Amino acid sequence: MLRKEKNLDEVAPNMKSLGNMLIPYTYPRSLSSIIDTDLDIFREREIYVDGYSIIIYYQKSDYGHYFLETLQVYNKIGPFLPFSVVLKLAMKFLGTDGLSLVELFKSDRKIYCWSLATDHYGKLIDLPYDADGENCSYEGIPYFYINPSYVNFY
Repeated sequence: MLRKEKNLDEVAPNMKSLGNMLIPYTYPRSLSSIIDTDLDIFREREIYVDGYSIIIYYQKSDYGHYFLETLQVYNKIGPFLPFSVVLKLAMKFLGTDGLSLVELFKSDRKIYCWSLATDHYGKLIDLPYDADGENCSYEGIPYFYINPSYVNFY
C-alpha cells in the first residue's frame, strides 16, 4: 500500500534524500533486479496536488561519470494529468534547468517520465546518451522532449 502524502514541499526533499541513500542499491550500481524492485516501496508515493491523486516515483542512479535522476508521474484515477501539474512536480523534484521528458502509455494511463543528468559535483550536464527529440518550452520552462519510440521501457 502506498503512503498517502499531502504536502509536496515536504515530500520532494524527503524522497530526494532517500533517493540519495538508495543509490548503492539502484541499477546500475546494484545489478540485482530483486533488490532494486524490493526497494520500490521507498521510491513511490501517492500525493494530492491541485485536486489530483497522483502517483510519483523518484529514483537517482549513479552511472559512474554522471548521476541520472528520474521522476515518473501519473494520475491514479484518470488517464492523464494537466501539463501544468506535471511540470510543477518536475520543478519541485528536479528544478527548472536541464529537464528532459518522455511520455508513454501503460495500462491506459499516460506516464510522464522526467529526467535530469548531473556530474558528481551536482553540475548539470547534457544528456549522456543520444536521444531523438526536440527542445520545447512551457510557460517559460525549457525541456527536451524525447521521442517515446526511442526509449526502451521494461
